[in-house]
Amino acid sequence: MFLEYRNWRPPEPIKPTPRLSRRGERVVLWILALNLAMLLLGPFAGTSVFQGLWALIAG
Repeated sequence: MFLEYRNWRPPEPIKPTPRLSRRGERVVLWILALNLAMLLLGPFAGTSVFQGLWALIAG
C-alpha cells in the first residue's frame, strides 16, 4: 500500500546508439536506391517476362 523510498536509486541513463560509419551510410543509401529502382522498374520487367511466356505458349 505504501511506497518505500529508502533503497531507491535513479535509473541508469540510456546510452545513445552509435551512428553508422561513412561506408555504412553509403551502403544503406545504395540499398535504398536499388530498392527504389526495383520498385519502379520491377513491374515492367515482370510484365515483359509474362508477355514472353505468353508468346511462347500462344505460338
